[in-house]
Amino acid sequence: MAAAKTSIAAPVIAATFTVEPVLEAIDFWRRKLVLPDGAIAVPYGQLLADGLNPQGLLAQHAGPRVVLVRLSDIGNDRDVLYSVLSNVGQEKPLALLLCPEADGSMPDIEAWPDGVEAINVAELMTAYGVDQVADPMADEAGHVPYTPEAMAVLGTGIARWLDRLRRPPLKMIAVDADQTLWRGVLGEDGANGVRLSPQDSALQSTLRENAAQGRILSLCTKNDRSDIDDIFRQRTDFALRSDDFLDIRADWQAKPDNLAEGLSRFGVGQDAVLFLDDNPVEIAAMRAALPGVMSVTVPEGEPAFARHVWPLDPVPVTEEDERRTDRYRQETKRQAAMTAAPSLSDFFETLELDIIIEPAMATDCPRIAQLTERTNQFNASLIRCSEADISSRQASNTDFLYTVTVRDRFGDYGLVGVVGGRAKQDSFLCDLFLLSCRALGRGVEHQMLTLLGQCAADAGLNEIVIVAVEGPRNTPVRRFLAAWSNSSAEDQYSLSQEMALDCRFEPGQAVPVTDMSAPIYEGGAPPDIYDWIANEMTTGHAIVEAMAAAYRPRPTFQHGYVAPGPGAMSVVTAIWEDVLRIRPIGVRDSFTELGGRSIQLLQVQAGLVKWLGRPVEITSLFRYSTVEELVNALTQGGHPEQPASHRAERVRQSTSRLAARRRTLREVS
Repeated sequence: MAAAKTSIAAPVIAATFTVEPVLEAIDFWRRKLVLPDGAIAVPYGQLLADGLNPQGLLAQHAGPRVVLVRLSDIGNDRDVLYSVLSNVGQEKPLALLLCPEADGSMPDIEAWPDGVEAINVAELMTAYGVDQVADPMADEAGHVPYTPEAMAVLGTGIARWLDRLRRPPLKMIAVDADQTLWRGVLGEDGANGVRLSPQDSALQSTLRENAAQGRILSLCTKNDRSDIDDIFRQRTDFALRSDDFLDIRADWQAKPDNLAEGLSRFGVGQDAVLFLDDNPVEIAAMRAALPGVMSVTVPEGEPAFARHVWPLDPVPVTEEDERRTDRYRQETKRQAAMTAAPSLSDFFETLELDIIIEPAMATDCPRIAQLTERTNQFNASLIRCSEADISSRQASNTDFLYTVTVRDRFGDYGLVGVVGGRAKQDSFLCDLFLLSCRALGRGVEHQMLTLLGQCAADAGLNEIVIVAVEGPRNTPVRRFLAAWSNSSAEDQYSLSQEMALDCRFEPGQAVPVTDMSAPIYEGGAPPDIYDWIANEMTTGHAIVEAMAAAYRPRPTFQHGYVAPGPGAMSVVTAIWEDVLRIRPIGVRDSFTELGGRSIQLLQVQAGLVKWLGRPVEITSLFRYSTVEELVNALTQGGHPEQPASHRAERVRQSTSRLAARRRTLREVS
C-alpha cells in the first residue's frame, strides 16, 4: 500500500543511458525538498532485463519508479519496453520520460499501459529554456547523451513528480488581483485601463485549468466588490470569469483573515492551499499568520511564471474531481438552508437525504483509491491505497469492500465513503472506514457502522474490530468510534454486532469537526520553498549554477593543502570544484581520493574542451590524477593556447573563485 503523502519511499531510477548526472540533480532537489534519501539506480544497461525480472528492482522496490528512455537505445525492443511498463506500472507510481534523440528531436508521446504517467520532456526543456539538449561528445565517450543543463532539467522534472506524490493534494488557490491577474490598479485605472500581459494571460489560463480539475479558486483582493464585478463583466479578453471563483473576498480586511474564513468555510487545511500575490508585504503577512499555506510571490514580466509554480502542476483527474466545483456550490446552499431552518431536526426532515451503500464495482476503484489518499478527518486507519490495491480488494473472494454514495434535494454528493475489511476467525475486521468531510454530521457514518453489524451477522461473528490509528487530523473518527464501541486497544476499537446494528443518528449529534484551518505540516518541504523555486529556479542554467554552489568541504588528507596559482592551475581547479562540488581543492589532491568517479571525468573533459577550445583525450584524464599533473600535461611546461574570449572569461571566473577560496580558507581557519 502506498505511503502517506508526507512519507514516500526513495525512488528507483532506470534508464537506457548513463543516468548519474540525473541522479545528481535529484539529490540536489532531495536536500531542498526534504525528499527520501538516495534514489536507487538500476545498473547501467539493465532496464529491460530488470523490468522483465519479477525479482528485479523495478518490480520489488517499495517506492515510486522512474524510467528514462531514449528510443534509439532500445532499437526494435519497443514491445519489450511496453511489457516492462505493463509489468511494473500497476502496484506503485511509475513515471516515464521519453528523452530526445541525438539530433535533438523529441519522440511523440505514445499510448502506454494504464498506471504509467508520461512526463513531457519536450515541455520541460522549453519551460527551462534549454536550447542545447544533445551532447554528442559525452554521448560517444560515456553514453551521456545530454548537456549538463538538459540532465539537470530531467532530474528536476522527476523531482517535481516526486514532490507532487509527497505533497498533500492542492485544494484551494487564493489569488490577488492587481498586478497579479492583470497589470495596473483597478481602483485607479478602471476596468478598461488595466492591461493584460502575456504573464497574466498564462496565469489566468493555468488557474482556469486548475478550477476545471476541481480546485477551489478564491479571489483575495483589496478592492471594492462592485469594481471586481465590473471588470469581469467588461473584460472579455480575460481567460477567467467571475463564476470561476467559488469564493470572492473583495474588501479591505487583512488577507490572512479573509483566507482563514475561506478555509473554514470549505473545510480545507493550510497545507492544501496556494496563495499568489505580487506584494512581498502581503506574502510576509500570510506566512506569519498562516505558515502552512504555500505563499508565492508573483513577479513582473515573466511569461513562463505559471509553469514554475510546482503546486499548479496538472494531476490525474477523476470524474469526481471534475464535479467537485458544483458540489462546493451545492454545499453553500445547504449551509444557507441549515442556518435558515428553525432547528436541526427541521433541516434534516426537509433534506431528503438518500444514502446508498453497496458492494464496490471495478469502475469505483480509482475514486476509492483517491479517497484513501485524500481523506484525513474521518479516516480511521489512514491506510493509503493505490488503485491496484483497491482493485485487488474488489476482486477478492475474502475481502469485503463497500462504497457509500449520498444525495439530497440540493444535489449529488457522489461517492464519499468506503467500508472495507475481512472476516477473521473470531472477529470481523474493518481496516477501511472513511468518509469525506462534506458528508459528515448527516447520519451517513452511523449507517456505515450499521453495515458492519449486518456483515458481521451474515458471517456469524459477534465482535467487530475497527483499525483506528492516531493521526494529525483524524480526531473526529476516533471520537465517533469511541462513542459507539465497548472497548479500545492500541490502534483499534471493538464493538459487538448488536451495538453496531443499534447505531442511530439523532440530529444534533454531528461529528465535531477539527479546525481545518490549522496546519498539519509535518516534515517535507517548507512551504516557502515554492516561492524560491518559482522565482529563481526557472532555467536549466540556474539549476546547474545552484547545484554547483552547493559545495562540500575538502576532506582531510595527510598531505597539506596546496593552493592553485593564477592561470591554468586556477582554471582547472575551478573545473574540478564545479564537477566534484568540493571547495577548496588543492592542486596535489587526488581525483579518486576526493571521491571522483569515472562518469565525472566526462564532465571535467567537457569543461576543459570549453576552456581550451580544442579536443582533450579522455585517456589523459585517467592518467593524471591531480590538477598539478593534469595541467603540466596539458601545457607541456607552457601555457595552453585558447581563444581570447575563453581566456578573458576564465580569468574573470578565476579571480572570483580565488577570492571565494580565500574566504573559505579564512572561515575554516
